[in-house]
Amino acid sequence: MHIIHIVNGWCKFWELKLVESILHDDAKSYVRSIDYVGGNLGLMFTIRVFYRLINHDNTLGEAVREARLIDEGTCTFRVYKQRETHLFYIRMNVFHI
Repeated sequence: MHIIHIVNGWCKFWELKLVESILHDDAKSYVRSIDYVGGNLGLMFTIRVFYRLINHDNTLGEAVREARLIDEGTCTFRVYKQRETHLFYIRMNVFHI
């Protein structure tokens, strides 16, 4: 099974080295908050992202953009993507959707 998208809804796994290692493997993208988000809000964000991906055939960017509208706390989520062939410095790969 290949993991394409990883959504980190509530844990504080935001070290850049961790993000780099996740994206270095098979994962194509990693979504996380840049600030603390409460457990319920993180769960709602994650559910909304996957709901949009599965039921509405949205792209990851569209799904995250929609899920960020839930609350002012969810607007802190960011998408990190892997480049075509190489993983460049992670700060250059962040997309503020």
